[in-house]
Amino acid sequence: MHGELIFYVASDMKEFQERYKQKVMAAIAAGEGASGLNSRVFVGKSFAVTPTQTKSALALARSDLRILTCNPTFAVPEGYKKEKALVEGCVLSDFVNSSDGSGSPNLQTPQDAGGQKPGQPGQGGLGLPRAGSIQELKSLVGPAMDCSHFTTAPTEVAVESIDHEPVVHRWVGGGNGRKTGNGARPPALGTRSPSRRRW
Repeated sequence: MHGELIFYVASDMKEFQERYKQKVMAAIAAGEGASGLNSRVFVGKSFAVTPTQTKSALALARSDLRILTCNPTFAVPEGYKKEKALVEGCVLSDFVNSSDGSGSPNLQTPQDAGGQKPGQPGQGGLGLPRAGSIQELKSLVGPAMDCSHFTTAPTEVAVESIDHEPVVHRWVGGGNGRKTGNGARPPALGTRSPSRRRW
């Protein structure tokens, strides 16, 4: 174990959880909206223990103890145990939340892990479909998007980035009189278009 373990003996576990909830809600009302999100309160049947280090919390999370979390914005990520607490508005789980990323891995949220591309999880995946070819992409989007005239030819499409989000203009027609899908002339590369269509 790392750090210290602080034990509490509770003669009434429901009252203990209720008091903890009141403490969290009072902090939230005082402007500390993140209060209790990184809870380290592990509860058993008649006692509770709070580790002072995240590594110890991760070790305790593998036991039968559960972390008591009472912040209403908290949601147990998929893949972790979720149980009802003794008081309304709280939850018990084995997920160790941590603002610095040293807690339990949350594969529902993109992570910047060592050696990975930004926004990609360090392990596992986000459960999103993948396309390895244009044919697979067409089958994924199906009838939701017309891919019958799909092209990547640089003379037919212009790609630019707005706040790191790709935007594609599809030009209709040919020659110097080409028009965009909204009827306007295509913008010159390197200029900003007043009207953009996203698809």
